[in-house]
Amino acid sequence: MALKKIGMKGIYLITLLAMLAVLAIGCAPQATQAPAAPTEEQKVEAPAPTEAKAAEPAPTEAKPEKKELTKINLRLSWKYKGEYAHLFAAREMGYFAEEGLDVNILEGSDKATPIQLLVQGEDQFAYLDPTKTIPAIHQGMDLLIVGTFLQKMPVGIATKATVKNDGPQDMVGKKVVDTAGSTGALIMEPFLKLNNIDPASVELVIADGGAKTSMFLNDQVEMISGYITNDFQVLEVTQGVKLNKWLFADYGYNMLMHGILGSREYIEKNPEVTAGLIRAIQRGSKWAHDNPEEAAKMMHKLFPDILPEELTIAQWNEAAKLFFTENSKGQPYGWQSEADWEDTINKLYETGVIEERFDDVNKYFTNDYIDMSIK
Repeated sequence: MALKKIGMKGIYLITLLAMLAVLAIGCAPQATQAPAAPTEEQKVEAPAPTEAKAAEPAPTEAKPEKKELTKINLRLSWKYKGEYAHLFAAREMGYFAEEGLDVNILEGSDKATPIQLLVQGEDQFAYLDPTKTIPAIHQGMDLLIVGTFLQKMPVGIATKATVKNDGPQDMVGKKVVDTAGSTGALIMEPFLKLNNIDPASVELVIADGGAKTSMFLNDQVEMISGYITNDFQVLEVTQGVKLNKWLFADYGYNMLMHGILGSREYIEKNPEVTAGLIRAIQRGSKWAHDNPEEAAKMMHKLFPDILPEELTIAQWNEAAKLFFTENSKGQPYGWQSEADWEDTINKLYETGVIEERFDDVNKYFTNDYIDMSIK
């Protein structure tokens, strides 16, 4: 029979062919599949190793594509100062970039107001107080406030340390200097009335910025109205003047202050950008509160020529105390209380800053973009 005729020679031949196949597999390039053992009809040789194509990297080794960041402008209320440390922390700590944003933080200007630049579309967001924002809304500008970070009004009254200044009652019979259109000048009369003081018993002197400081230093007036986060720190740190000072908010007159706003159209068309911006600023606020000295020194290093280190530390230390009211304590950074907005709008109406008001304060602001986990 044919099977028997194979015998030992046949078995030897089969074994030899199997060994040749194993050798062919072992010599084949790893990046290609080894061919089956060649037959007489095929006569196909495995490609030499030098002819093998370079192996392509595995998918896991491929470098991820860099996502292009969305560029936006955030316009400040005024010039760079330590009060803005939380905003720059969001940028310097990489929080904006993590949200896919490239945020250009720009100074405010007296040539073109932040509101104008916002409405013209040059900027996407601004950081302003309600004395500028709310009147613009009532003038027909469709703006929306999406987070308020400075919630206790930093405006107050200061005297030199030698002058008694324990509260509103010590304003009677005194001259107080301030600039035209400033928050202090706007609220002076209703504040005095709230504290049962006749406004006629206090003389409000209006001057420009340079003259305001000069009049106070030269004792032409006994009192100066200004920001505890800026004016008073400049006097104490750079001028070496020791002050007695207090805030209007400590005597019953508070308004919500600096917050992030944009056009309602832009916000509604770009909800992810808006939420990302607010979340990054919330994170920056938390970091700056947890690391106050580092935050202030960061600002000094960014602007060494205009922000002396000691002044910047003093400015941020004061600003950091003003992020929450009694109504917002325990809430996330930037979260806004409806009751605080009711009070703020009422005060703006009573002082004549606005001549009308919406019945529903939710038309001015929203907490929809606040990350409730960042406290």
